[in-house]
Amino acid sequence: GALEEVVYNLAGVLIGKATFLHLFLWHFVRDLRASFFFAFCGRYRQALQALRSALELLFAGIYFQDLRDGGDKGALEKAWERWLKGSVESFRKGLKVALKKKLVDQGVRKLVGRLYGEFSRAVHSLVRDEYELIVERDKTPARPASAFYEPEFLKEWFKLLLEVVCVFDTILRALPYQLDRETLKWVGLFEKLLGELRR
Repeated sequence: GALEEVVYNLAGVLIGKATFLHLFLWHFVRDLRASFFFAFCGRYRQALQALRSALELLFAGIYFQDLRDGGDKGALEKAWERWLKGSVESFRKGLKVALKKKLVDQGVRKLVGRLYGEFSRAVHSLVRDEYELIVERDKTPARPASAFYEPEFLKEWFKLLLEVVCVFDTILRALPYQLDRETLKWVGLFEKLLGELRR
């Protein structure tokens, strides 16, 4: 909820200045919420896929905003068309833009690379697939609609979720926009929650 309030309150700051970024932040939060749903319903592979999508959206928003700010409408339109066709170049380029604009440092860049690799393994394989988990544990065939509760996975997923949210927090703090008091209040609450959860 606090994360959603932060993005909601950013509307007054970003609309008109960084509209692309704000649009992608909305979708970033949406995918984090989907990841929660999947994880707590025993859909672990899908939970990681949603985290990967959230990470991609965060950096794609930075990339598209940078193109928009640069004023090259043709480059923006071409990049947008490639993104709509499924290209992930906007994620990679967004990470480079974030480094160049000092929204992240090399440590965060390495963290993002590690997270993206972890999530990609879940997307492009049957790692953590419900079928694999059920068959491995029960030695019986799984039904297609089976869900599987695995406390160890939930702990691992939650750690990964916190790392994604910490990347967002780092970027939020580095944005070159003056945040209003209401947004700062929610950011403070959000960071307090993160601190408690890291313990």
